[in-house]
Amino acid sequence: RYRPKQGLELAPAVHVSYRGAVVYCEWFSRRNNTAVRLPTELEWEFAARGKEGRTYPWGEESPIGRAFLYYHYAHAFFGSMPDS
Repeated sequence: RYRPKQGLELAPAVHVSYRGAVVYCEWFSRRNNTAVRLPTELEWEFAARGKEGRTYPWGEESPIGRAFLYYHYAHAFFGSMPDS
């Protein structure tokens, strides 16, 4: 049985496989007698881009320089961490 670390009970789940997410939806649906599923690719895209069709979920501003993306994914944009 899964138990989250203390203090992380309400944190989002990470590193979950697609199959693991599907199995969870099936379990949750049976447990609560309701239909729960993952969004389709089209639904996910719409949720991320919104009615306006934004380039990024937050708008048109480039992710380069944004705190999380910069420190964790700068190598994807620069090939390595750029000098500060």
